[in-house]
Amino acid sequence: MAQIDYVFIDNGGVLTDNSARSPLYRRLVGQYFVPRYGGRQDAWEQANLDTFPKAWARFLVRVDNWDDSRDLAAAERLHSADWTRFLFTTMGLTPPANDEECALIGEAADRWINPQIVTLFPGVEETVSFLATRYRLFTASDGFSTPLGETLRPIAGAFERLYGPDLVNVPKSAGRPYYDAVFAHAQVDPSRALVLDDNLSIESAHETGAITIYVKAEPDPGYRGRRIGSFAQLPQIIEAL
Repeated sequence: MAQIDYVFIDNGGVLTDNSARSPLYRRLVGQYFVPRYGGRQDAWEQANLDTFPKAWARFLVRVDNWDDSRDLAAAERLHSADWTRFLFTTMGLTPPANDEECALIGEAADRWINPQIVTLFPGVEETVSFLATRYRLFTASDGFSTPLGETLRPIAGAFERLYGPDLVNVPKSAGRPYYDAVFAHAQVDPSRALVLDDNLSIESAHETGAITIYVKAEPDPGYRGRRIGSFAQLPQIIEAL
């Protein structure tokens, strides 16, 4: 039986329901931008649906082959700038000419929208309360730490630290370097850590020596490691790992 002292939990897909969050976010995009820039609610919603994947793809290219001499916060600001510019262009509006102004608009919108969305899966609050009496809890997410605190507002106080990549200056898409940086920053022994994720990046955490569980109702058929269908099932098995 493994000695587990620390539990690192991904957010989207494990703690919060991305499928519920996405339509709420789109609706709030419309509610934010219509009074400020005009246009129809449904048009802004569709513009976000059409442009977010393109902005996210550019972010992933920007942070590819990451090294610690680069500034992840700057890359995130450019992502906000891209999102704003694509939104405005899709809506037939002229975006600000420079990245800084575009980023300010995108960040202001996100600060208004994000605190209004909490989509925890059923059983998450009870499971986190159970774990918090037995283990030291952390997140290990690709979302930045401040928005994480808003998204996880009902349970945030149970976590010792909400790791996004901004705290370690390594994007989660980097794979093992992200987990190495998080464990080093938290000053924990990976071999005594349990990591839960709904993405196959969980294999990068396993490479560090951590115990890992893939959380997915319908997992990738090629995955052969430990798996549970939902985070709420964890208390049933954690002491037997």
